Amino acid sequence: MGEFVCTTQDQLRFLLQGYSINLDIFCSKYCSDTLGNQLENFAAIKTNTMSLNMNCNCARVRSMLLDGEKPECCINGNYKQVQRRRGLCRCVDSNGVQIEKEVDCTHVNQLSCFNMTCHSE
Repeated sequence: MGEFVCTTQDQLRFLLQGYSINLDIFCSKYCSDTLGNQLENFAAIKTNTMSLNMNCNCARVRSMLLDGEKPECCINGNYKQVQRRRGLCRCVDSNGVQIEKEVDCTHVNQLSCFNMTCHSE
């Protein structure tokens, strides 16, 4: 996972044009590989709660899979709590491990994690 990356002062001057705003909105954290390269577009703005508990577990797994079905990730690179595969849906923890019995996706609303979208732990 990368550190917070902020917009340069030149870019800020252009964007702000005399307005007084919180500069943290120009900082974001992104998921990266071991060389620091961003993984897909997984990132979160510093002031967004999604950046507080980023673990990028899902983004890392996606980057290792060449073909086939890949896990569904939140915008910050964490796992979405409901994962779908071959017509079946299941709840997963923040590491992508299945935590309850899977159901046919037509009954996804029966899952305990149905109303939750992204892990915040």
